[in-house]
Amino acid sequence: MRMPWPTSTAPSKIDPTYTWAYINRGSTYRSMNRYDDALADFNRAIGLRSGDAWNHFEVAVTLRLLGRPLEHDHWREAVHILTAEASAGGSDAVHASGNLLVIYCALPEWDKAAEEVERFLTYAPTPSRIREALEDLAQLPETLPVDLPLLQSLQRRLESTTPGL
Repeated sequence: MRMPWPTSTAPSKIDPTYTWAYINRGSTYRSMNRYDDALADFNRAIGLRSGDAWNHFEVAVTLRLLGRPLEHDHWREAVHILTAEASAGGSDAVHASGNLLVIYCALPEWDKAAEEVERFLTYAPTPSRIREALEDLAQLPETLPVDLPLLQSLQRRLESTTPGL
């Protein structure tokens, strides 16, 4: 497994305000079952950008893997942020709706996920945005236990809208 950067190079040495450096390293730590290190990096990312729903998503996933009940606070915050972004309209709405779909699958709240996939499609997302959502959904079972038939049903719905995906 190749690390996204040498283990001796902390994100703070690259740029202490670069949120994605913390998210990427936290994801690497989580994949290595170094959950406390992952949480430390994800919490640093939240400290830099508390209004970024994906930062809360990463914390919630890690807390679930640790069996810690605080995960619910982060799921709620992620849903709250994305719901506000989706209701604002414009290009942010497409992005937010796609991310809400992923979060509802991770929770798992399958009825809400089914509703969100339809809402997402009403925004007429570009093929690249659909592909991004499909990639995020494909990664869920690598991290969290999910109901594969339900997940695959939503993936097929997305795939059916764009030939060649």
